[in-house]
Amino acid sequence: MKLVFTLPGNWTNPWILLRLLEVVESPWRATELGFTNPETGDRASLAYAAAVPQVARVFADSTDPVRPPMDDDLLEQIREHKSIFQLTADFEPARPLQSLRSGLRAANAVVDGGALAIQIGNSGLVHGADAFQALMAGVDAAGEDEDALRSALFQVVARFVLGQQSMTLGMHTLGRPDVVLMEPVAADRAVGRMERLALGTDPANAVDTRELPEVVRNPIGLILDPAPPGL
Repeated sequence: MKLVFTLPGNWTNPWILLRLLEVVESPWRATELGFTNPETGDRASLAYAAAVPQVARVFADSTDPVRPPMDDDLLEQIREHKSIFQLTADFEPARPLQSLRSGLRAANAVVDGGALAIQIGNSGLVHGADAFQALMAGVDAAGEDEDALRSALFQVVARFVLGQQSMTLGMHTLGRPDVVLMEPVAADRAVGRMERLALGTDPANAVDTRELPEVVRNPIGLILDPAPPGL
């Protein structure tokens, strides 16, 4: 599996990104091995493309229902974007948190180089540049504490979908199955319950069904059926 990130910006050619990274003294460089941080060994692949008109709609429609929506000024900037970088990075199931963090750090370098926003392709979640970098500060602060790191990464990549069957998307990138609530639950209670189940802090009444077929590119995981009293 690959980690995939889409980053719109106003670069008129790909070399502008690399020049801006030099200006901000970023360690990330384009090398024969790909987009690489020589200091850490982190590596990803970058592809550059001209503006894609439908990108603005994708970003407008993909905000998480429990996170602040992108403001109109940012969406207007995305509508007027001149180009896109798509960044891909290898995902290692044996070390999911570390490989996800590595891919996100590569994406963060593209934000340092002028990206307006980012879409996490593995869940569909989107962030404006400033919001993403604030979340990445939390990822870096978590260090090697696995629980803290998983919780910080959850905020960056996991997306909530609320409805008749509320669910998370993107938990496979954290080495955990996604969560589906099989019965309707009030949104304010569903979100907290799903987060605790997804992070493994509230496993009661959950059945691990990670062998089910993939649904919307995510393995359906912890299924709560029915919702326990008080949810």
